[in-house]
Amino acid sequence: MLRAARSAVKLAAQACPILCFDTCIILDVLRDLTRDTVQAYEVQAAVEAVEAMEQGALIGLVAAQVLTEFADNHAAVENEARAKLADFRARLARMDATAAALGAVGAANIDHLNDHVERARRVINRLMKAAILVKPSNTVAARASQRSISARAPARIGQNNIKDCVITETYIEIAGKISHIAPATPILFVSSNIKDYSPDSVKRAELRADFAPLGMTYFPNLSAAMHSFRTWRDRGVI
Repeated sequence: MLRAARSAVKLAAQACPILCFDTCIILDVLRDLTRDTVQAYEVQAAVEAVEAMEQGALIGLVAAQVLTEFADNHAAVENEARAKLADFRARLARMDATAAALGAVGAANIDHLNDHVERARRVINRLMKAAILVKPSNTVAARASQRSISARAPARIGQNNIKDCVITETYIEIAGKISHIAPATPILFVSSNIKDYSPDSVKRAELRADFAPLGMTYFPNLSAAMHSFRTWRDRGVI
């Protein structure tokens, strides 16, 4: 269960980087293993982030909208992961049978993958336990709506990106409060939804214009975000 956000003063007082999670980053831990986009180093970065949060070296924030979207989508992602693994197992069985018909001896064994979803959920449960829930103020919805109408990143012309805008404005709001108290606090926003957050130089510039004054930086994946975290930890610079 996520803890409610403490005051910006208390968050800033911890003097460590803050990582803002988008929904897709959390769901990525659960993804179908047969996807070409699933990479071990990204999942390892998620584990590293969770461990850093548990140790108090990194503050993880989860916007209320992210929590809602995760609840709405995790079952479908889990079911896909199980179904694709079953398909892969069936393919291997056909391959083994064909090879055996030609005189091959032996069979592929992927039993170690059987509980992939369960292992992934344990990591996510740890993330949720260590992270802090950020609830938007009453003004976030209006700002998100204006962001969407203006087609300002992550919104785009002809697309209804209001949920992404709510997440973005929620983090901008808390980042603004933290940066006012402790302007040197590094705030990392990570989303693998590069289609909306960094599709071109114009959208990237829009995000930088909003994020940079608050000490926020956008990262397209957790491995890049955690690389910056390690730089801060090891050298005092992010």
